[in-house]
Amino acid sequence: MIPHIHVAVSHRNKRILTTQCSIEGEPQNGKDGIYNRLGSAALKKSVTVPFKPLKDCTTGELQARFDIVIGFTPEDPKGDRGRRADRPRRR
Repeated sequence: MIPHIHVAVSHRNKRILTTQCSIEGEPQNGKDGIYNRLGSAALKKSVTVPFKPLKDCTTGELQARFDIVIGFTPEDPKGDRGRRADRPRRR
């Protein structure tokens, strides 16, 4: 299993985003199909996070920060809100 953390965001009981946080430096990231489909290094970097030792912790715990920014731009067609970008809109 390739280590990563799934994150799901809901609004009014409707899931609007599912993503995953990959671990910076994890050798198995290159075997993750979803990670590889991102293509560009910039997109991969946006979901790859460094995990660092927790300050003053003696048990080996790690900490990471993964910012998620959600918004609808004025260019988004109203019917596309919440639609997965990789799926074409049905007509």
